[in-house]
Amino acid sequence: MPTLAKCSKFIAPIFSEFGGIIKEPDSREQGTMTFLIYRDFHLGITAKHVVGDYELPSLEQNLSLALTKMRPLPGRLVYASPSDPLDGPADLAIFALHGASIVDGGKDFLPEPMAITTLQVGDWCLSKGYPGELRGPHKTRPNVMQHPQVDVAAQCEGVSDRRIRVGAGKARHDKGRFSFGGMSGGPIFKHVTEDDLEFVGMITEGIGPREQCLTEPGVVEETDGILVNGIPITKTILSRLLDHLPEKLLAVQPLRVLRRIHVVDKLPRSGDSDINGK
Repeated sequence: MPTLAKCSKFIAPIFSEFGGIIKEPDSREQGTMTFLIYRDFHLGITAKHVVGDYELPSLEQNLSLALTKMRPLPGRLVYASPSDPLDGPADLAIFALHGASIVDGGKDFLPEPMAITTLQVGDWCLSKGYPGELRGPHKTRPNVMQHPQVDVAAQCEGVSDRRIRVGAGKARHDKGRFSFGGMSGGPIFKHVTEDDLEFVGMITEGIGPREQCLTEPGVVEETDGILVNGIPITKTILSRLLDHLPEKLLAVQPLRVLRRIHVVDKLPRSGDSDINGK
């Protein structure tokens, strides 16, 4: 069971255009990827809207993770939600990953989720992610990009087999207002004890303090607190989406060179993500 002290190890920022971030450092486009185990396979999940129409890496379309160093995502897309899913979660993308590459980058994997969700209305939850608005260069190391995390502690307001809603919480940050853009794909944990957490879902949308949101059809209001919308992630859901796939598709080998895109094999462990990739 993950603990409060370790839960930051299971997520990383994900970018669709890292080269564009170097050229345009003020760009705030990013998302969050959550790492977890399923049937001994190493998976990374994020929101479908984070990766858009991504299918295969190419010079025009490549995904990167901010691990100990910035690097191309070591894996492949194995599932993406259709625009209007009939019997599965909306806005979900699942990647099969090379686990050792993620661990070498200073991260770890959540254990396999529960077969069915135990989350109930009123349970206290912790949601985590990387808002792009808070990203910026290190104060004393300008070639190092920092990716501050935001934690949202709030109670579950609604849960079904397709949706989770957490709200009226407080975010641990030092700004009166910020955008949640970038937190999509981050995990939603249920507090089992004060220190022990259970992974129950993934963020698909976050609305920060004093942002405008659609509270009901045709009504837009400014929020007083914080709202987090997400989808449940369970062993049963993963089984339905992945068990028909061949195992060789889920067992990813280490990447060396990918269609003229250089992939770093060994990463130093010191510092945050280097925007120069050195």
